[in-house]
Amino acid sequence: MREDNYRDNEQVILITELLWKSMNILRGVLPVEQHHVFLFLLSAYYDDIIVKEFTNVEVDYEDLFYALENDYRYRELSVIYIPLLKSIPEWPLTHLIEEFGKFEKEIPEFLFNKVFDNLLFKLASNQGKYSGEFLLPNEVSSLVMQLVDIPNRAKVFNPFAGLASFATHLSIAESYYGQEIVNSTWALGMLRLLRLEKSNNINIDFRVEDSINNWPDFNNFDLVISNPPFNYKIDSHLAHDFGQRRMTAETYILKKGLESINFDGKVVSVLSQGILYKAGEEGRLRQSLVNQGLIDTIISLPGGLLEHTSLAICIMVLTRKSNANKTIRLVDASTFVKDFGRRNKRLEVGRLLTYINLNKDKDYVRDIPINEVIDNDYNLTVERYFLEVYDGKQLNQFLIPISGSRDLGQEKGYLIRTSNLSDNELDYELNINDLEKRKLSSVTRRIATTAILLSTRWKSLKPTLFKFTGTPIFIGPEILAFEVNENYIDIHYLINELKSEYVNKQLSAYQTTGIVPFVKRIDLLKIKVQMPSLQEQQAKVSGIIEYSSRLKKLEEEKEKLLSGIRQEETESSTSFSHVLGKPLLNIGSSLDIIQNALDAMDSDWREISLSERKEFTMSDAFQSIFKNVKYIQQLADQNTSVVSVSKFELTEIRFLKFLSNFTKQEKQSLNHNIELNLDIHEDIQELMKGQVVIKGNEQKLRIVLLNLIDNANNHAFIEKEKEYKINIEILPFSENEKDALSLNYELDVRKSYVEIKVSNTGIPFPNDFTLSDYVRKNFAVGKNGNQGLGGYEVNEILKVHNQGKKALNIMTQDENQEFSSTVSFIIPVI
Repeated sequence: MREDNYRDNEQVILITELLWKSMNILRGVLPVEQHHVFLFLLSAYYDDIIVKEFTNVEVDYEDLFYALENDYRYRELSVIYIPLLKSIPEWPLTHLIEEFGKFEKEIPEFLFNKVFDNLLFKLASNQGKYSGEFLLPNEVSSLVMQLVDIPNRAKVFNPFAGLASFATHLSIAESYYGQEIVNSTWALGMLRLLRLEKSNNINIDFRVEDSINNWPDFNNFDLVISNPPFNYKIDSHLAHDFGQRRMTAETYILKKGLESINFDGKVVSVLSQGILYKAGEEGRLRQSLVNQGLIDTIISLPGGLLEHTSLAICIMVLTRKSNANKTIRLVDASTFVKDFGRRNKRLEVGRLLTYINLNKDKDYVRDIPINEVIDNDYNLTVERYFLEVYDGKQLNQFLIPISGSRDLGQEKGYLIRTSNLSDNELDYELNINDLEKRKLSSVTRRIATTAILLSTRWKSLKPTLFKFTGTPIFIGPEILAFEVNENYIDIHYLINELKSEYVNKQLSAYQTTGIVPFVKRIDLLKIKVQMPSLQEQQAKVSGIIEYSSRLKKLEEEKEKLLSGIRQEETESSTSFSHVLGKPLLNIGSSLDIIQNALDAMDSDWREISLSERKEFTMSDAFQSIFKNVKYIQQLADQNTSVVSVSKFELTEIRFLKFLSNFTKQEKQSLNHNIELNLDIHEDIQELMKGQVVIKGNEQKLRIVLLNLIDNANNHAFIEKEKEYKINIEILPFSENEKDALSLNYELDVRKSYVEIKVSNTGIPFPNDFTLSDYVRKNFAVGKNGNQGLGGYEVNEILKVHNQGKKALNIMTQDENQEFSSTVSFIIPVI
């Protein structure tokens, strides 16, 4: 783990690992989100409330519960935990207490408390989204508490307190009032404060309360501190109190926090970076705070620091006092985050605080005049204020925006999307002959003049030249069209420069953060390009133009060769279709005969239930068989490369819709004891607006997913009556090239990716089983291994979807996680 409470104390590490293994006893006994009861039992055992006598012969639940309820430290917590204990059978409970006895209870309490907090962080990490959002890494909460100087006997209010991370850094003289709406989270937070000896030494008032609907009337707090849920919408009636139609918890916290502090007080919040650049409600709030001089400091932190989200975050410090210097201190803390691999980033708090306190207007700290923020349209994205100064001319000096017209009378046209633009340094001219006409919408604009097209989304501008020859194109809001003043700049030279590293650095500074970065037109036009003379520009790109022309001729010759190969494949496919045709026809005829026979026996046979839980009838079963027979026939009839896993066409796919349809269909065909779920990570909505478009082949992707499900069914689900789960999760992939390679993923840094994880609760992969084994052709393993795992085909199909690059990984999960093994892969989004 990355948290700084994972110290290299050998005794702490040894005890932590010993106890961590024993938590596996609860696997299959309680849902993973309830495994925190382990920490409650462990703490009570260490405090001599739970003794071995409670489990002699059989568990004495009555005495056990009485002992817990009779101890003042555990009385309130017992209300939450005793119902969970009642659901644990005798043998696991007895086994747990026996395991506790294997470590020495006489170890000092301060040492045990370190073990406890280590286990808490490990549990949060392994429980995934069930608990990770409630627990801040120690280094983040520590930084937040050290950013502000609060007076002796300070009154601290912590809405959305989670596991009371901020309270763990308070001193003996301060008082703390925290609110947490989730009972189990509150209980674990109280247990944490108990173990860290905070509840006895500090004036703690930690309640189960809704911070939004039960905000305290007290308005003399010295500090309001919070990490509210990102993008959480509050009730509209509360938003109306602030004159807003909608509000998120983040903006609500900032506004209510300012109302609740005294004149010398501070509001400090850990927020998503959307608060720094979004329009609407967030934009109006920024404008008000900037104009009033209430923003003291903003620290920008990269994504990957928080568990279970890849969102970049910021720490915002507000004050009631108007800033006399008319400045805002901005800190780019990305350099102070050390990357130790995937999900293992650590913030170097001491080094960062020293740098902030000793430096002003340096490489990573700047005091920005408020007027400069106003000139940047109140955009507070920190990176733009640390942009390197470049020589050259801004794009607005020779690019003229083309608004285009809205042709509402035309239903279809050549609609250009970001995926149609070019990242190719040699072939950057749009060829509408390669496009098909698509349905137009009210937001598309008609372009009927030669223009350079630039993408406002993703990690590059993808500059593409459209030469108008009489046929117009249509563009959506994610693409901008410009006329180029060729008296000042050569259009080919411009396109070449817009692909350069120095331009991409500027673009990155002006873009919003996230998996799908976005740049506004006003900011895009601030980008500078180097401007030698026209003659020098043309000389620089003359070789590129000539080489591009040769390349086009080679492409034409290649296409002629490929057309002949496709003809041969089509003929082969037709023959293959004929071979399959008769058996498929026989299957269909046999099914008809069976149905007729059943009709004669019982006219209501179609309504017979095969699975009450899934509401799956005989009629559903026959429909599923017919559907799969039809699907096989379609594969043979329509796909000219049906038996090829490396040669097939890619088309635009709405990937979430594809996954949703696939999951819905396959649920019906699985055995009654297998549960299939689709889990769309919340970051997909926040970072990608719930839209994931890829270039793929639906038939091949379906084969991949069916293969992974069949593998789990055949190799992992050994006990046929036991209940199992298969989970298909899709989430943004935000790791760098180095971390990606450690997962066997090869990236194109200009692209953004999603990761798909197919996990199951069956037996894990064999200990000596590797990815090389998985992708080896005709490799066989396991009890049912005579047919192989099909990993070779899966790997080849996924490589095609990732432009020939590696895209597949397998992993065996920690034994205390819900899922035992995972096959994951990445796909670039367009």
